[in-house]
Amino acid sequence: MTHLSKISWKQKMDHQWQGPAHVDHYLEKIITRMNEIFELRSQHDELLRLLTADEQKEMKVEGFFEPFRSINSFYTHEILVDQWKGARKQYERMLEPVEKEIC
Repeated sequence: MTHLSKISWKQKMDHQWQGPAHVDHYLEKIITRMNEIFELRSQHDELLRLLTADEQKEMKVEGFFEPFRSINSFYTHEILVDQWKGARKQYERMLEPVEKEIC
């Protein structure tokens, strides 16, 4: 959206944009959250590749994403940010034994 109001619409004479570029804060928050989720999933997958199937069963890694099941990870409202942070901290605590095992 910023690109449209900053560059594209300013170039068109019949639809010229007036004022500063439009910034969609909701969209920015969603993109940030999606990047966080992608980063968590990527790190998780990388760590699991370093464990055997038996080690994964022993450490019960299938339940590591359980903290995120009770929340909607795509809700980015300020009121719900603490829920996201709490779920993420809980996930990171669950992941600690795996990180120690790999090290």
